[in-house]
Amino acid sequence: MANYYATARSNYFKVKDKEKFQTLCNEIGVEMIERDNLVGFICSLDPDCGGLPSSKYNEETEDHDDIDICQEIYPHLCEGEVAVMTEAGYEKFRYVTGYALAVNWKGEEESISIDKIYELANKNLGGEHVTKAEY
Repeated sequence: MANYYATARSNYFKVKDKEKFQTLCNEIGVEMIERDNLVGFICSLDPDCGGLPSSKYNEETEDHDDIDICQEIYPHLCEGEVAVMTEAGYEKFRYVTGYALAVNWKGEEESISIDKIYELANKNLGGEHVTKAEY
């Protein structure tokens, strides 16, 4: 069994309160980054937690609770802002994958996976036998 290794980050966006956003980043295990008057985050290069967070530690239960990263972030966004988060990862040479999520200040979400290319290749390029880049 091979391990999955990923890296992830966000774009930069305006938040209502940098200190509260920093607290969220600490809770979900990401590093807040700043540029000009904007913030974002990067995920650790630690192989055990390099992708976008999917849980956060609950001190009451002493366990991790599942989270929806978009739903955690959007309440912090200023009006008119959109957070875009990307993740890319691999498991040895079995596959390389990636996806992106976007959420606006109202909590509306969009997402796309790199696997969408297979659908597009079959539909738009006339591929009859497009195989996946994996084994």
